[in-house]
Formats: sequence, structure tokens, C-alpha cells
Amino acid sequence: MSALRGKISAGLSLLFFTVTPLAAQEGKAKLTRELVDVLRDFSGRRSVWVRVQAVETLGKMGPDAADAVPALARFLDDSTSRDAEVLEEAVVKTLGRIGRAARPAIPSLVRISRRSFDLEKAAAEAIDQILLTPASEQEDVPTLMRNLRDRDASVRLRAAKLLGTLGPAGKPAMPLLTEALKDPDADVRRVALQALRKIDPGAKPGEPEIGVFIQDLQDPDPSVRLRAAKVLARLGPVAASAVPALLEATNDEDPDVRRVVLEALAKIQPR
Repeated sequence: MSALRGKISAGLSLLFFTVTPLAAQEGKAKLTRELVDVLRDFSGRRSVWVRVQAVETLGKMGPDAADAVPALARFLDDSTSRDAEVLEEAVVKTLGRIGRAARPAIPSLVRISRRSFDLEKAAAEAIDQILLTPASEQEDVPTLMRNLRDRDASVRLRAAKLLGTLGPAGKPAMPLLTEALKDPDADVRRVALQALRKIDPGAKPGEPEIGVFIQDLQDPDPSVRLRAAKVLARLGPVAASAVPALLEATNDEDPDVRRVVLEALAKIQPR
């Protein structure tokens, strides 16, 4: 294991500190091949965690690990019960981090997503990352911020999704994303909320976020109303501003929504 760590450390150093572009490219290709070999070692000589570490290193390389895509997709297609789900999930996440170059692996991601709820969630996020990776550097944060105010809801939606994939790098867009929580389009509101959570995972729920779920309580789709009520119930007393909307929702036509609404009211205003 120490030998593998040494190779990974040396390889990552090569990625960032090489003198010539050609040497850097050759170093990346060599490291990619070695890490793929670790993943595909079915001899039992390497533990699952060593193989996971190799896959996660490919993920840290991002687009520079594009050469690994065919092998990663084959691994998912050939994966059986002998492969720990934690390893499958690591491969799925790494394909997402590779980005656009991982598009050929989307069918494999769809197939592996049927295995479990966790894999389904990871695959959905990876496919989003792959499909939404900007085709060029022209789609930078300022451009995406402008697109959040576009007249076309699909443009606003795409901008919010892309900002979410940037993580902390999308912080300059947080005020506009917060503004987008009041967007007339429900999908834009929800994706803007997801983007804010990805950009600042430690932020506590505030009134703008609660406002999204208040609006969702009036959505024509009962599943959306149900989800909103569940989230408000989970927030508890923090969601006090949602009480009037929840009281109105006690008359919802869907019995499941009514039940969860009552649960939410009990948690927000405990006796």
C-alpha cells in the first residue's frame, strides 16, 4: 500500500510541477494507466480500499484522466457482487469528475444505477456533471450569473445547474442564486437551491430556502407538495414562517400530503 501511495504522490507531483507540456502529458497518461491497473486487479492482492484510493485519484485528475473512461465504463458493465458497492460508487463519481470526456460511459452509468438507491443517486449526479460541463471556458461564472436572469427558463435552469457543479468556486453567484429561489419556474427554484447547498454546504436554512418549499406546497404535482411538506417537517421550528401555508395545506386533496403537513405542523410548533 505504501508503494501505491508513493506512485500516486509522485504522479500528482508530476501533474503540477513538470517543466514541459509533453512530459506532463506523458506523466498523466502513465499515471492513468497505473491507476486503472490497480482498479482492475482482481487477484485479491490489493484491498478494496486501495482500489478505491486509485479510483479517487483518477477523479482528482478530472479531465486529465479521460483515457481511463473506457476502462471505467467496462468495470461498471462487468461489475458483479464480488465488487464492493463502495468501489462501484467511487468509479461512478470519478466519471462525473472527468466531465464531458466521460459521455461514452453514460449507458454504463444508467445500467449500474439500477443496483441500489445510493448508486442511482451517484449516477444521476455524475450524468449531470458530464452533460453540464461547459464546452469551453467562455461559460465562466460571470456568464452563468448573467444567464440566471435570462428570459428563457431553460437558460436559467442550465446556469443554476452549472453553478452547482462549480462548488465553492461559484460563491460570487450566491446572491443571484438566492434571488432565483423566487423564480416563477419551479424547476429553476429547486435547482438554484441545490446549487446553493453545493456551493456552501455548511449554510443554515434561511427564509429564501423556506420560501421555495412554501411555493412548492401549492404545486399542481402532489409529489412535489409531499416533498415540500417533508422538508419543512425536517426543518422543524426553523420553518415557522411556513405555518400559514401548512395550515392551508391541511385541506390538500391528497391524503399523504395532508398527513405529512400535520406532522410538519407538529414539529414546527410542538406543544
